[in-house]
Amino acid sequence: MVVRCPIRIMSQSESSRKYYVKNREKRKTASKEYYVKNKKMINEKKKVWYDKNATKSEFREHYQLIEKLARLRRKCLVMDKYGGKCSCCGENRLEFLSIDHINGNGNQHRKQIVGKIYPWLKRNKFPPGFQVLCHNCNMSKEWNSICPHKRDKDGER
Repeated sequence: MVVRCPIRIMSQSESSRKYYVKNREKRKTASKEYYVKNKKMINEKKKVWYDKNATKSEFREHYQLIEKLARLRRKCLVMDKYGGKCSCCGENRLEFLSIDHINGNGNQHRKQIVGKIYPWLKRNKFPPGFQVLCHNCNMSKEWNSICPHKRDKDGER
């Protein structure tokens, strides 16, 4: 099932995308070399710009909006890769969905990765061992070690 992302993601033209894919490594290398050669100048320009603009509330609001949209896009992508709906009850509204560690070792894993889970999953090419659960099923699994939906399906009470 495909999760409908509430944000329309603008795509590049097909030729631009092909060029980017074909020359990705070359562009990354050139960019890194430029940064190494001009690091001092780049940092000075950043500092001047930041000193001039950091206190402006419209800058702060704009930056916060960009970050919020980026987080939402990442969540859409991750949910899509892991099925797009709660694997227990079938809930598919993005606002209710979260990622669950199937083995129940989420606390240990969060300490290891030191960061946010969605970017980590994307960087690691969406490894197995995770599933999509709605927040109700996720919390119930944590507190009761089994979700009521699964308990009811199995005939237990």
